[in-house]
Amino acid sequence: MTLGLEIRRAALDDAAEIARVNNSVWVGDDLKREVIAKAMQLPGHVGHVAVVDGAIVGFVDSFMTPTENGDLRWEVNLIGVLADYRGRGLAKALVFASNEAGRELGGSWARAWIKVDNVASQQTFTSCGYQVHEEPCDIYVAFGVVPAKYSGQTMAMPPQTHVIPVVTFQYYGIWLEGELLPETFASGQAMRVNKEGMIAGAVIPISQTDEIQAAIDAGYGLINRYQWWHIALV
Repeated sequence: MTLGLEIRRAALDDAAEIARVNNSVWVGDDLKREVIAKAMQLPGHVGHVAVVDGAIVGFVDSFMTPTENGDLRWEVNLIGVLADYRGRGLAKALVFASNEAGRELGGSWARAWIKVDNVASQQTFTSCGYQVHEEPCDIYVAFGVVPAKYSGQTMAMPPQTHVIPVVTFQYYGIWLEGELLPETFASGQAMRVNKEGMIAGAVIPISQTDEIQAAIDAGYGLINRYQWWHIALV
């Protein structure tokens, strides 16, 4: 562990520095202070920062979502540490702090989506007690301009689909879970009409080829391949 390290909850005044770290870790991002501050003020949304010698050098963004069966699920959504400070246990300390916050807020379990080739993150979460769900999943997201065929339409979301509104440090929108039908993806697109910047997404096991094709047909694009890592909080 790094000497002079402090892990603490993020405050609104930290938003600009969190944006700076994010944009350094993910070159090409242009995350804004205002977006982070908005997310931090929402109920059930907690950020933590890693501070070394008074400077913020890492962060984690976490929030609560309801599952289909009513459980509270803690999402360890995004974690970033500046390159010069990696390998010192900061990411592990941030994950532990996030887990504790989720436990305090009543979360039943926590999860993180990790790219299948992100060995460093996999090792971090393993060291924090997380286990991996073996089947990989592809994340499909609709963003940007909504296809014209969905404009001006009101499409009912199938009752078998579980819709989760989310606001994160990097984006806002909805995630689609439960039964994923062609109507699910069409309704997700329609919900984005006249809502600038909103995304709709789904995490689909790679064995569910019909659901993947339905997402593609509705204009959702492949982001990457992930596995979900989980740990009980109670």
